[in-house]
Amino acid sequence: MLLRLRRIAITFYPLFQIALAGLGAAGIVLFVVSPWLVKPWEDAVILFDYSANLAKTGVISYYPGGPRAEGATDFLWMALLALARKIGIDSFYLANLISIAAAVGIAIVLQKIARQQPRLYPTLIISGLIFLTPQTLAAVGGFSVFPFGFLIALLTWLLLEQRPAGACVTALLLCLLRPDGIVFAVPLLALFLFTGERRARAVRCLILFFLLPGLAYFLWRWHYFGNLLPLPFWVKSETTRRFGLFVSNDPIKGLRHLEVALLIIAAGCGLALRLGTNLRLLSGLILIPCLFYFQMRLDQNIGGRFFFFAYISMGILLAVNWSRRLIPSEFLLPASLALWVLAVAPFWLSVARITVTESAQRQSAIATALGSIPGPNSMITTEGGVLPYYSHWIAYDAWGLNTARFARHIPVPSDVAEIHPDLVVVHRVDNSPCFFDSSWQLPYETRTWENMEKNLIAGAAAADYDLWLQAFPAGSHKYICWFVKRSSPNRNAVDAILSRNAFLSPVAVVHMGVQADMQRQRTGQIDVDQRQP
Repeated sequence: MLLRLRRIAITFYPLFQIALAGLGAAGIVLFVVSPWLVKPWEDAVILFDYSANLAKTGVISYYPGGPRAEGATDFLWMALLALARKIGIDSFYLANLISIAAAVGIAIVLQKIARQQPRLYPTLIISGLIFLTPQTLAAVGGFSVFPFGFLIALLTWLLLEQRPAGACVTALLLCLLRPDGIVFAVPLLALFLFTGERRARAVRCLILFFLLPGLAYFLWRWHYFGNLLPLPFWVKSETTRRFGLFVSNDPIKGLRHLEVALLIIAAGCGLALRLGTNLRLLSGLILIPCLFYFQMRLDQNIGGRFFFFAYISMGILLAVNWSRRLIPSEFLLPASLALWVLAVAPFWLSVARITVTESAQRQSAIATALGSIPGPNSMITTEGGVLPYYSHWIAYDAWGLNTARFARHIPVPSDVAEIHPDLVVVHRVDNSPCFFDSSWQLPYETRTWENMEKNLIAGAAAADYDLWLQAFPAGSHKYICWFVKRSSPNRNAVDAILSRNAFLSPVAVVHMGVQADMQRQRTGQIDVDQRQP
């Protein structure tokens, strides 16, 4: 029976290779044309915004001419995109080109780890496997998923080859690309850097090429922004944790694609996990990062993008043990594809559907139209990517990831009156409409998205704002609430833009009989700043 299965596997193995190589080539083409097919993800656009402002003004700020802010924690990614923007290259397009190069780079580095001469055909096959990961859809939307994975693979290869100077420089770049790179850089350097005979040289390289430059960067950013830690740290630290350690449900979310099963397959290709190299790789690439990510609040984890390291780790373990693998290639490849069909494909397709749905929305077109209105104009928004980036308005991020005043506490109703922006945009996520409820116990101070929504809606309802409703996506019961300031000099222009995009007008909202409480607030019958009893 086993012999028959082997003959079948050998027969179809070339077809699997051809299909994956074709997928690799098609994926490269897709990344080239994707900026014309899909829109970037919300959080990716936030970084584009910082890059554009840095290129234009030389200041790292959330909106043009705004104060210094550290909401874009991916410093090196931001700097690369800002440099490209400075010479006229679109940020989204460059992000996709870098992702292509990084995916191909991963394929090449894995071949070198396996002691194989990199060749075109295997490179396309491995690239095809990379494009089958759900994180591909995050990379297509502008995230630095693939460059991050490439630096992890490159760092591992340099350490295995005992090249301490290159490894320390790569580790520094990994930390600058994304701050969570330190979770891979430090353990891998500690586990591999001092295993060779030339330990004194390794120590010098660590100090000169990693510790001193890293410390200099940390002190510079502390001086530049005036905060010890980036704004997202303060925002994401306020969350419910199991046993005071793990973020609720995030371990389940991280493992639901059976990445651990894939890692077991990779590790099983070696003759024994007791091999020192395998144990160190398992610790530095899997165990320590998993413990870290399970403690973090992973907002905007599109396609499980924070867990791309699991697939990279699988590839590295497989490459390290390639000459000692227990499973023949003709069985390993079909088994991996079968596991992908059963475990990963459903999630891949669901993320692809969301990608198409998000791209079909007119948020960027609406924001661009708002940008044509003479300014200055300002907004408070609960999603701080597309609207500020394409409109170039003064923007306040209500969740606090990019606005310091809301990083330590969510906005309360009085903040709306104090800032008094031209627009207040609230993205409702609990399928509730956008109308004030007199039973709310205001102001809400615990950091939850629903509490932030209620505070903003109440603040707008108590001031001189008209409400426009937008269904998102079309036909669903999710809403985006657009509150337009009545006294804004550009009110008519904003109303015209919203009307053209088939939003539900204030008159229609009134006919629905849902603004009675809002009117009672304006006449003083409801105090929106009353404390909870």
